Amino acid sequence: MPRRIAVFLVFLLLSSGARADIGAAMKAYRAGEFASALKSFQPLAESGDAAAQFWLGLMFDGGKGVERDGKAALGWFRKASSQGHAEAKRVIGIYYEEGNVVARQSVG
Repeated sequence: MPRRIAVFLVFLLLSSGARADIGAAMKAYRAGEFASALKSFQPLAESGDAAAQFWLGLMFDGGKGVERDGKAALGWFRKASSQGHAEAKRVIGIYYEEGNVVARQSVG
């Protein structure tokens, strides 16, 4: 098998596993199983998964399974946004539109 095809197949396998993990984490979040969702989202977010970063931002924004922390939420939304995550960009816009103190203080 040509090397490019093998690399592509490995990428597909890895990304499908990540998608399954994020799907399970989202299901846990929606079911109110926040500890389980956090346990799944955290490593994905830290490894650069934009969707997990967004969902982790939601958890911190709403205090779901973690202590409410607007600064941490905004940080995760920004990480997701920097990768082109549209919903994260929208939420950041809402932070600024509402005059969120955390957003104003973190400019610079």
